[in-house]
Amino acid sequence: PDVFQGMDVEQASKKQRNRGKLYALTEDAKWQDQGTGIVTIVANGDGRRLVFQDEASGEVLHDRKVWPSETYHLQGEGEKQSIIVWEDPESQKDWALSFQDQADITGIWDAIRQDKRVLPDPTYKNLPDLARALAYVPPNQREALANECIAEGFLSGLRDAFHIAEDSGDEGALICLWRISKGIFLLSNQRLAERYLKPDSFEDILGMLEYDEGL
Repeated sequence: PDVFQGMDVEQASKKQRNRGKLYALTEDAKWQDQGTGIVTIVANGDGRRLVFQDEASGEVLHDRKVWPSETYHLQGEGEKQSIIVWEDPESQKDWALSFQDQADITGIWDAIRQDKRVLPDPTYKNLPDLARALAYVPPNQREALANECIAEGFLSGLRDAFHIAEDSGDEGALICLWRISKGIFLLSNQRLAERYLKPDSFEDILGMLEYDEGL
């Protein structure tokens, strides 16, 4: 959207994790730059909080509870969804976080949406549970599960589990991975399929599909 033109993150000579820019919407509907800093999701006794610290001074510029995930929305152009926007339900103030690095926004977005997760983590020990969860997915749940599976953390965890299973020769785990990868493609989500077939992950995904228990 035009309202976000000019939201950029300056190139850092030394890249810091989860580095972004914070914006607040003014009363005259203009996005005001609040500073460049580091974004973290912090857990404490009162729940989780989204904290933004100025990268130069360390001053906390934003410290609010993490609201239900439907409060937050991704925006951007095409596949580059680099902005998170939300309205604080208590203050009714609009905020935005803009990231330069896609990996950074993915990490924060995944953390914000933890309350919506349905699938177990794609760890080696969770493979049987994950295979069962993807064995049959009703049509009205496919989009939600596809959004979980497309997260970089999920794909990375699944690939790590595949390497462990293959290195150890665990046939049971490899069959689970075949069921999981099959279930993922049966979600019939084009963006998900395209992501899993990109060059960085194609070989591992193809490897999982080779362990078809019917062969």
